[in-house]
Amino acid sequence: MFGRNKPPTLAEVPRSLDEARSRLLLRVHGAEHAGVDRLEAELNGVTEGLPAMQRITPDLSVGAVVDLPEGYLKVSPSTIEAWGCTLEDVIRAGADRAQGHEFSASRLDDRTILVRDEVYAGAVWVLPELASSLPVAGAPIAWALGRGLTLVTGSDDANGMMVAAATIQELLQNGERVESVTPHRLTRLGWEPIAWAPTPEHTNELVTRLHKAQVYGRQAEPLRTRLAARGGAGVGEYTVVRKPDGLPWSIATWTEQSPAALPVVDEIILVRLDGASVGIPWADLVDRAQDLLEPVADLPARYLTTGFPSDDMIRAALGRS
Repeated sequence: MFGRNKPPTLAEVPRSLDEARSRLLLRVHGAEHAGVDRLEAELNGVTEGLPAMQRITPDLSVGAVVDLPEGYLKVSPSTIEAWGCTLEDVIRAGADRAQGHEFSASRLDDRTILVRDEVYAGAVWVLPELASSLPVAGAPIAWALGRGLTLVTGSDDANGMMVAAATIQELLQNGERVESVTPHRLTRLGWEPIAWAPTPEHTNELVTRLHKAQVYGRQAEPLRTRLAARGGAGVGEYTVVRKPDGLPWSIATWTEQSPAALPVVDEIILVRLDGASVGIPWADLVDRAQDLLEPVADLPARYLTTGFPSDDMIRAALGRS
């Protein structure tokens, strides 16, 4: 329910939205990181402390925290009930705080801007005009990077996607939690997710896989704990490699007679008891082996192996690929 080092004292906890208003921050949550947050909360029996969230796009939701001297108070459904208001009231109050707020921004190139500000980072997703006010070329395209970071470029900036990919790659490789690597373009209807434009050295494809590796890495330990209650199973690692042509690629290993919760990857490496192995694209194998894969997590998705593909399944999948 709280962030930082220790929880606020009862005297610090606001008793109403009006009391919280001047210290309210909107927080953006990526769907897969939020899925891991829920798994951790379920294991610890503290789901009531999860933040109430408003869905903005399929990949992004916005919640709120109250910035207190001793920590961040997550605004949960029970907090909202105690305040006698609605989530919409909370989101509106957070957005109001952002109106006229002066935020810190730095140019990564002439038209790509990194905003370092906790007020801006959540509010821009409910107040898109905060992005429209930036000097970018064309319609704003934004990334919700988390920890008070928002990256914005323009649809007419030929280098914008390249700069964004390089910036996000550095954050991920430094171990920073990145909420989402999905580009969102501002339209008349609001923020809409779009595809990455190709970037040099496939950096855009690298950051999407590095982000998957990050959320799968966070998920591994709590999922291992949950599976232990069912008798135990391994948790397959999501590994990012580069193919000979330089294309980033994700792999995981499915070993015979070793049950494991597999991540969704580009390629599954099947390993038999005799040591023989073969790599098969996930999409080519999964339809044939779906009876051997039990869903055990949604965000990010994982499947528990309940057997091993037969020789016929493997031949059919290899024939397809």
